[in-house]
Amino acid sequence: MPNLVNVGEVTDIFRRVHAGDELCGCGQAFSACPFWTSVGDYGWGGWSRAPLAEVAALQREVARQRHIPLHLKVRHRTDFARARREYQDAYRRLYNAIQTVSGADFVVDASKQPAHLFALRGSGIDVRVLHLLRDVRGVSWSQAKRDVARPHSVAARETMHRQAPLEAAGRWLACQTEIDLLARLGERTATVRYEDLIPSPREVIETALGQLGVDVAPDALDHVGEGVAHLPSSHGLSGNPSRFQQGEVPLRMDEAWKRSMPRPQQLAVGAVASPYLVLSTVTRRREVPAGAEPRTSSAPATRARGPLPNFLYIGPDKAGSTWLHEVLVKHPDIFLTPAKDLYFFDRYYQRGVEWYRRFFSGADHERVVGEVCQDYLFDPAAPARIREVLGTPKMMVTLRDPSERAFSSYLYMRKHGRAPATFSEALDRIPKLVEHGRYGALLENYREVFPDEALHVAVFDDLKADPQSFLDRVLDWLEVDRMDLSDGDEDSKLPASRARNVPLAWSVRLAANVVRSLNGAELVGQVKRSPLVHRVLYVPFGGEAPRMSAEDRARVHRELADDVTDLDDRYGFNLRERWGWTA
Repeated sequence: MPNLVNVGEVTDIFRRVHAGDELCGCGQAFSACPFWTSVGDYGWGGWSRAPLAEVAALQREVARQRHIPLHLKVRHRTDFARARREYQDAYRRLYNAIQTVSGADFVVDASKQPAHLFALRGSGIDVRVLHLLRDVRGVSWSQAKRDVARPHSVAARETMHRQAPLEAAGRWLACQTEIDLLARLGERTATVRYEDLIPSPREVIETALGQLGVDVAPDALDHVGEGVAHLPSSHGLSGNPSRFQQGEVPLRMDEAWKRSMPRPQQLAVGAVASPYLVLSTVTRRREVPAGAEPRTSSAPATRARGPLPNFLYIGPDKAGSTWLHEVLVKHPDIFLTPAKDLYFFDRYYQRGVEWYRRFFSGADHERVVGEVCQDYLFDPAAPARIREVLGTPKMMVTLRDPSERAFSSYLYMRKHGRAPATFSEALDRIPKLVEHGRYGALLENYREVFPDEALHVAVFDDLKADPQSFLDRVLDWLEVDRMDLSDGDEDSKLPASRARNVPLAWSVRLAANVVRSLNGAELVGQVKRSPLVHRVLYVPFGGEAPRMSAEDRARVHRELADDVTDLDDRYGFNLRERWGWTA
């Protein structure tokens, strides 16, 4: 199209294209291509003066998937904010140079990295997102192909990076949820389905560009026909080997996965992708009434106003919060949100009370309305926020031996590939494992804001020893009738396990966070409790399970001895003796 210029995956300029002097889509080496030489001259006075290594380092600092939650924060750390500005400045200069040299109205950057888009938000660059969506099974099958030549290199033969099917599915899941989040944040997006594009390319492209506000002249797509596209050479960089195709290029549906992908593998890939598939189905049902035109926005429909909670479980994690939620949610006079961990009073407070209130719209005259969130105890801003929004609700905390809680938290991090091989190393590198066990100091933050009677402080050991008595005390405190535990309520934990594939587990966890931010907390909870999803993603440690050494236990005891003594003095629990502390 005359008003667009295709430049391929430009983020690779800084990572590999310039360093390896890789081939441009026109067939010449990057250093010999007149187009890219002119871009370098206009942007920096030549590529030799461009901060190539510096921008590559900035990509690692601000434009990786793990940085997306940081981009969602209202305020950023000083070092992160500085790196983000420098990253945006570099790409503003690059895009401006490409636009000037090409004379095009739009630069088509096919980098396919949502984290790059998040890093550019607020930069002043007019970003419009065209998202191509394909069946996750087809993507996984394609990504798993072996020995696909990568013709970009001018020297040694290279092959395209491949991914195992489950890893590819996890990355697919993360990508879809991240693009959906960008749309909800107000970025201009249009989604094109691969299965619609191939049979009707011209109509689908024209419609998508129209949604993005790109003018399409009557003859702009004359080179695209049914089943074929006539393509000139381009200056696209990196990407798929098809980058070098020109002339008459046939368009046909690649459905090899339907014939060749084993059925168990299809089911496993579908299980990994299920959070987005279910959420997108629910969202479409909410947004498109029968006979109505689809909306371009993916924001959820407004639900009826609900009451605000009068009960909160505020933490900590790994101290029975899942058990408590699963039991209390069955009580006829208690309404809890179907999923725990809304994170309103720490992560999502800026979304406002009305956003929070919607999660309780299902309450119907229950005496207790509440939520279970394991992180509120740790955020120093949470007590004042709770007081401002809820007044003085009932709040519950469960105390677990901090060494046991820290080790359980470590196992959870190992499960998702986010912790080192030994607990000892984790104690060195992850301070919150110990700091989250300073219950006395953390409770003091709440006691400064609320009266003592607002807090119910329980001990995890009592839950383990006698779940029914533990529950009775909680229900008496909540002033509702007691109920008997069912046979399945005695123990509801999953076995300690590790990720079958660490990048896959990381991608799925990131996608879960994004789904949760899209009002999908209930769906995340359902998926987390799914035995099928757990079998697909994780495998029990078995004989390889990490152990907490006596030295590690004693180390935590020494760190927190004074805090535990303060707890005993205040609550009379005799925790030092019950937990067998020697420090």
